[in-house]
Amino acid sequence: RAKAEDVAKNYPGCWVIGADTLVALHQEILGKPVDVADAHKMLRRLSGKEHRVITGICVVGPEKTLDIAVTSNVHFKSLSQEEIVRYVETGEPMDKAGAYAIQGKGNFMVREYSGSHSNIVGLPIDELKTLLSKTGFPITDPTSHS
Repeated sequence: RAKAEDVAKNYPGCWVIGADTLVALHQEILGKPVDVADAHKMLRRLSGKEHRVITGICVVGPEKTLDIAVTSNVHFKSLSQEEIVRYVETGEPMDKAGAYAIQGKGNFMVREYSGSHSNIVGLPIDELKTLLSKTGFPITDPTSHS
């Protein structure tokens, strides 16, 4: 919230959206890996386990500021060391919270998930639209021709 409000000070009268995603395994927070070894470690920790993906969103509007946290649950299959090595070699996990991308090559690791798929990707679209409409931002349906 603080970052979005900071940015909004420089753009009076505009809407500003701030969002950040993290992965929580029990009480441990997994952000983006700092290096290849960290990515390996994260994926070994997630292997065969369920974890939460949490995204905080803040919308700062001219009249109102609102925020929300959206949580989805993801259950990984058990991963072999070879699968982890091959996936990390793609480079994909290096800028992702929890060191994986459900929308990319990392999809093979997910046994099942519940909640918002777009949240796991990094931005829960339906919840963002709801938040925007509550701040007064005009939401239009791009498929309507009226």
